[in-house]
Amino acid sequence: MLQFPGHSALRRGLLYNADEENQAFAVVPGKIEIISYIPGDINGDGSVNNKDVVRLQRFLKTGDVEIH
Repeated sequence: MLQFPGHSALRRGLLYNADEENQAFAVVPGKIEIISYIPGDINGDGSVNNKDVVRLQRFLKTGDVEIH
């Protein structure tokens, strides 16, 4: 079991792929940044709806809007 100061323990079986197969991992110096997002929430308002479609279309057409 690996311990990270101020964080949960990382242990074998915790990391797996979409087929639920365990994945090997190595610990190297650096940091891990965990971010929370909703796939498809292009405008970052916390939901996926038509506003996201419009934002993506505008981004693809002009590139003048920020996407998340």
